Amino acid sequence: MAVLSQSRCPGLLLQTSAVGPRPKDIRLTGLTAAFDVSCSVVVEAGEPQQRRASILECTADPDALPLFAESARSFLQLLGPTPSMMATAQAVIRLAAIFSSLARSTSESVTGLIGELMLLLLAKDPVGAICSWRVSPADIFDFSANDARVEVKATSKQLRLHSFSWEQCHPPAGAALVASMRVVPAGGGLTVRELMNRVEDRLEGAPLAAIRLRETVAATMGAGLTHALDATFDEQICRASLQWFNLREIPAIRGDLPSGVAGLRFISDVSLTPTVSASLLAGTALESLTPFQF
Repeated sequence: MAVLSQSRCPGLLLQTSAVGPRPKDIRLTGLTAAFDVSCSVVVEAGEPQQRRASILECTADPDALPLFAESARSFLQLLGPTPSMMATAQAVIRLAAIFSSLARSTSESVTGLIGELMLLLLAKDPVGAICSWRVSPADIFDFSANDARVEVKATSKQLRLHSFSWEQCHPPAGAALVASMRVVPAGGGLTVRELMNRVEDRLEGAPLAAIRLRETVAATMGAGLTHALDATFDEQICRASLQWFNLREIPAIRGDLPSGVAGLRFISDVSLTPTVSASLLAGTALESLTPFQF
């Protein structure tokens, strides 16, 4: 049940089972939770009702309140109809990680995030794809498994000029592809929030994947998340522009680096190499990323 606390903060009133010990109250950045407490509930203009329930309250800045409302959907699906107090406490900690990300600065571009979300939207198995999605923007590849890697690159320019690290261009054995897209800003286009919600709609019945989706988006954009979600782009140009390249064939600095040199990055025009088919991922652990039509 969605509620408004005495302090006028939005929250959730959860009917939790009393199985197991009562967790300690939780006070984290943007969220607080109390378990198996006696509370007075007023529904519309009715009489107050006394109930015992667990209470989740959003104490984040007003700008983050829409994020709480949207994330609550995945949160409730993860918990189910009558969750235990311990399961609720564990879910609250994961939800709080989204809000704690808002306090961290980041240099990540929303353009790159849009490319990754679009690839997830087009993937034939988005649940499997999210399981292989990076945990942090610092990961070498955007999607990785034991036998395959995929790096997503997006640009707002006409040319496919993308930034690569030396490590990305020296992948381990197995399929290694670049998914290249154009992300063109458009005032009346699709918002990042709408794109993320479309991906989440394809995760029906997989609440853990939905939570992972929101965690990764929040960790990527950090303090810029609320503004990034309102960014708009031309969806049709982005969809139509998707091309795949062999990471081992794109223009790159190959071979060993000189002693004492590390952290090398360079710009590569991937259009100078032939495109390949995403079907090269068939039979690998990243086959889930293959678009419906390739």
